[in-house]
Amino acid sequence: MSEEYRVKEVRIALKSGVLLIAEVDSLSSVQKLVADISSLGFDISFDLKEERNREKPPDGGEPPNDDPIARIATRAGLEQGILSKSKMIAFKDNTPQLLRPNAIKNTTDAVLVLLFAIETGLRKNKIACDVFKGLYEAQNIKSGSPLRIILANLRNQGYLDKSCYSSDKTLRLTAKGEEKAIEVVKEQCK
Repeated sequence: MSEEYRVKEVRIALKSGVLLIAEVDSLSSVQKLVADISSLGFDISFDLKEERNREKPPDGGEPPNDDPIARIATRAGLEQGILSKSKMIAFKDNTPQLLRPNAIKNTTDAVLVLLFAIETGLRKNKIACDVFKGLYEAQNIKSGSPLRIILANLRNQGYLDKSCYSSDKTLRLTAKGEEKAIEVVKEQCK
Protein backbone atom coordinates (compact mmCIF):
# COMPACT_ATOMS: atom_id res chain seq x y z
CA MET A 1 0.00 0.00 0.00
CA SER A 2 1.23 3.48 -0.77
CA GLU A 3 2.78 5.53 2.04
CA GLU A 4 0.92 8.60 0.73
CA TYR A 5 -2.47 7.68 2.15
CA ARG A 6 -4.12 5.55 4.79
CA VAL A 7 -7.54 3.95 4.58
CA LYS A 8 -9.47 4.40 7.86
CA GLU A 9 -13.11 3.76 7.04
CA VAL A 10 -15.16 2.10 4.33
CA ARG A 11 -18.89 2.40 3.70
CA ILE A 12 -20.60 -0.43 1.89
CA ALA A 13 -24.22 -0.19 0.79
CA LEU A 14 -26.13 -3.45 0.67
CA LYS A 15 -28.89 -3.76 -1.91
CA SER A 16 -31.33 -4.20 1.00
CA GLY A 17 -30.65 -0.55 1.89
CA VAL A 18 -28.42 -1.24 4.89
CA LEU A 19 -25.23 0.83 5.07
CA LEU A 20 -22.25 -0.93 6.66
CA ILE A 21 -19.47 1.24 8.03
CA ALA A 22 -16.23 -0.55 8.90
CA GLU A 23 -12.86 0.58 10.18
CA VAL A 24 -10.05 -0.74 8.00
CA ASP A 25 -6.37 0.00 7.64
CA SER A 26 -5.56 -1.01 4.08
CA LEU A 27 -7.02 -1.70 0.67
CA SER A 28 -6.46 -5.41 1.22
CA SER A 29 -8.70 -5.13 4.31
CA VAL A 30 -11.42 -3.60 2.12
CA GLN A 31 -11.04 -6.44 -0.38
CA LYS A 32 -11.31 -9.05 2.41
CA LEU A 33 -14.36 -7.29 3.88
CA VAL A 34 -16.16 -7.26 0.51
CA ALA A 35 -15.32 -10.95 0.00
CA ASP A 36 -16.61 -11.84 3.49
CA ILE A 37 -19.86 -9.92 2.97
CA SER A 38 -20.40 -11.57 -0.41
CA SER A 39 -19.66 -15.02 1.01
CA LEU A 40 -22.46 -14.51 3.53
CA GLY A 41 -24.91 -14.00 0.67
CA PHE A 42 -25.38 -10.24 0.85
CA ASP A 43 -25.67 -8.25 -2.38
CA ILE A 44 -23.51 -5.15 -2.43
CA SER A 45 -24.44 -1.99 -4.30
CA PHE A 46 -21.51 -0.25 -6.01
CA ASP A 47 -23.46 2.77 -7.24
CA LEU A 48 -21.44 5.59 -5.65
CA LYS A 49 -23.80 8.31 -6.88
CA GLU A 50 -26.73 6.51 -5.23
CA GLU A 51 -24.73 6.23 -1.98
CA ARG A 52 -23.94 9.95 -1.90
CA ASN A 53 -27.61 10.79 -2.40
CA ARG A 54 -28.72 8.34 0.30
CA GLU A 55 -26.37 9.90 2.84
CA LYS A 56 -27.84 13.41 2.49
CA PRO A 57 -31.04 13.96 4.46
CA PRO A 58 -34.07 15.11 2.44
CA ASP A 59 -34.17 18.46 4.27
CA GLY A 60 -30.74 19.36 2.87
CA GLY A 61 -29.13 19.34 6.33
CA GLU A 62 -25.83 17.81 7.31
CA PRO A 63 -25.29 14.08 6.81
CA PRO A 64 -25.99 12.18 10.04
CA ASN A 65 -22.34 11.20 10.58
CA ASP A 66 -20.93 14.68 9.93
CA ASP A 67 -20.95 15.78 13.56
CA PRO A 68 -17.47 15.50 15.13
CA ILE A 69 -18.92 15.19 18.65
CA ALA A 70 -21.16 12.31 17.51
CA ARG A 71 -18.17 10.56 15.88
CA ILE A 72 -16.17 10.86 19.10
CA ALA A 73 -19.08 9.57 21.19
CA THR A 74 -19.59 6.63 18.82
CA ARG A 75 -15.90 5.74 18.82
CA ALA A 76 -15.74 5.99 22.62
CA GLY A 77 -18.86 3.83 23.00
CA LEU A 78 -20.87 6.58 24.67
CA GLU A 79 -24.56 7.31 24.27
CA GLN A 80 -25.23 10.06 21.73
CA GLY A 81 -25.63 13.40 23.45
CA ILE A 82 -23.75 12.53 26.64
CA LEU A 83 -20.49 14.03 25.37
CA SER A 84 -22.26 17.29 24.51
CA LYS A 85 -23.88 17.38 27.95
CA SER A 86 -20.53 16.90 29.67
CA LYS A 87 -19.29 20.13 28.08
CA MET A 88 -15.84 18.63 27.67
CA ILE A 89 -15.10 19.11 23.97
CA ALA A 90 -16.52 21.50 21.40
CA PHE A 91 -15.68 22.27 17.77
CA LYS A 92 -15.66 25.70 16.23
CA ASP A 93 -14.65 26.17 12.60
CA ASN A 94 -13.28 22.61 12.51
CA THR A 95 -11.05 23.29 15.49
CA PRO A 96 -11.42 21.19 18.63
CA GLN A 97 -11.52 22.99 21.95
CA LEU A 98 -11.27 21.48 25.41
CA LEU A 99 -13.90 23.40 27.35
CA ARG A 100 -12.62 22.33 30.77
CA PRO A 101 -8.97 21.38 30.19
CA ASN A 102 -8.03 21.66 33.85
CA ALA A 103 -10.78 19.22 34.87
CA ILE A 104 -8.70 16.50 33.19
CA LYS A 105 -6.34 14.92 35.74
CA ASN A 106 -3.06 15.66 34.02
CA THR A 107 -1.60 17.41 31.02
CA THR A 108 -0.71 14.21 29.15
CA ASP A 109 -4.33 13.06 29.32
CA ALA A 110 -5.48 16.44 27.97
CA VAL A 111 -3.03 16.14 25.07
CA LEU A 112 -4.29 12.62 24.29
CA VAL A 113 -7.92 13.80 24.31
CA LEU A 114 -7.06 16.72 22.04
CA LEU A 115 -5.30 14.41 19.56
CA PHE A 116 -8.23 11.96 19.76
CA ALA A 117 -10.62 14.82 18.95
CA ILE A 118 -8.53 15.69 15.90
CA GLU A 119 -8.21 12.11 14.65
CA THR A 120 -11.75 10.93 15.34
CA GLY A 121 -13.81 14.10 15.29
CA LEU A 122 -12.13 15.68 12.28
CA ARG A 123 -11.12 12.40 10.60
CA LYS A 124 -7.47 13.44 10.31
CA ASN A 125 -5.06 10.60 10.81
CA LYS A 126 -2.17 12.86 11.85
CA ILE A 127 -1.33 16.49 12.53
CA ALA A 128 1.88 18.46 12.04
CA CYS A 129 3.70 19.10 15.29
CA ASP A 130 3.82 22.87 14.70
CA VAL A 131 0.08 23.03 14.00
CA PHE A 132 -0.66 21.00 17.13
CA LYS A 133 1.55 23.29 19.22
CA GLY A 134 -0.60 26.29 18.28
CA LEU A 135 -3.78 24.36 19.04
CA TYR A 136 -2.38 23.15 22.37
CA GLU A 137 -1.35 26.66 23.42
CA ALA A 138 -4.83 27.99 22.61
CA GLN A 139 -6.35 25.52 25.11
CA ASN A 140 -4.85 27.25 28.18
CA ILE A 141 -3.78 23.94 29.65
CA LYS A 142 -1.79 24.56 32.81
CA SER A 143 1.42 22.55 32.74
CA GLY A 144 4.79 22.69 34.40
CA SER A 145 6.51 21.14 31.38
CA PRO A 146 7.01 22.36 27.82
CA LEU A 147 4.95 20.63 25.14
CA ARG A 148 8.01 18.99 23.55
CA ILE A 149 8.73 17.19 26.86
CA ILE A 150 5.10 16.06 27.18
CA LEU A 151 5.15 14.73 23.61
CA ALA A 152 8.48 12.95 24.18
CA ASN A 153 7.01 11.27 27.27
CA LEU A 154 3.93 10.19 25.34
CA ARG A 155 6.11 8.72 22.57
CA ASN A 156 8.25 6.88 25.14
CA GLN A 157 5.11 5.47 26.82
CA GLY A 158 3.86 4.18 23.46
CA TYR A 159 0.88 6.54 23.16
CA LEU A 160 2.20 8.35 20.06
CA ASP A 161 3.43 6.81 16.83
CA LYS A 162 7.22 7.19 16.89
CA SER A 163 7.62 6.54 13.15
CA CYS A 164 5.30 9.40 12.15
CA TYR A 165 7.18 11.78 14.37
CA SER A 166 10.64 10.72 13.25
CA SER A 167 9.78 10.67 9.53
CA ASP A 168 7.84 13.92 9.10
CA LYS A 169 7.37 15.52 12.54
CA THR A 170 3.68 14.66 12.73
CA LEU A 171 1.65 13.39 15.67
CA ARG A 172 -0.58 10.34 15.55
CA LEU A 173 -2.04 8.22 18.33
CA THR A 174 -1.18 4.55 18.56
CA ALA A 175 -3.89 2.04 19.45
CA LYS A 176 -2.70 2.27 23.06
CA GLY A 177 -2.93 6.07 22.91
CA GLU A 178 -6.44 5.95 21.49
CA GLU A 179 -7.51 3.51 24.22
CA LYS A 180 -6.16 5.82 26.89
CA ALA A 181 -7.89 8.85 25.31
CA ILE A 182 -11.20 6.96 25.23
CA GLU A 183 -10.71 6.03 28.89
CA VAL A 184 -10.17 9.71 29.80
CA VAL A 185 -13.20 10.84 27.74
CA LYS A 186 -15.41 8.25 29.45
CA GLU A 187 -14.10 9.29 32.86
CA GLN A 188 -14.91 12.95 32.13
CA CYS A 189 -18.46 12.05 31.06
CA LYS A 190 -19.35 10.35 34.36
